[in-house]
Amino acid sequence: MNINDEYKKVGWVVVGFCLLGIMFYTGPGPFSCDRIAKQFKTTFECNLVLDHIESNTGTAELYGTDMLTKKDTMIEEHTKWIITNMSEFARGDTIRKERGKYTIYIKRKGKSITIPYHCDRVYPDTAQFGKSLTHNR
Repeated sequence: MNINDEYKKVGWVVVGFCLLGIMFYTGPGPFSCDRIAKQFKTTFECNLVLDHIESNTGTAELYGTDMLTKKDTMIEEHTKWIITNMSEFARGDTIRKERGKYTIYIKRKGKSITIPYHCDRVYPDTAQFGKSLTHNR
């Protein structure tokens, strides 16, 4: 092996470290409740009668009938908020969550359940509720 081959090896190692540095520098950054809450508020919407929920590595999949189209549908939620609150949901529940809002509303025979989004704090459109509120009707 000559000296040029050694320089090539060192060069590739340097390039590799630079690429790793770029990947970590441009990544999502440290965990942020505000970033995750904003994602939930702006991307997740739901208006269905629930059949069942499945969870897979942080993603919740809600299966049921869409209230507008009356077709079977599956909705994904990626912030883990549904998974955190899975015990609140039951088959036959009507689940509503409007895009642009933080709150999930569950209607079930005889009661309504409000689940505000919270991480390190309760988020704006739900400040009057606390963590979870059940109304009997």
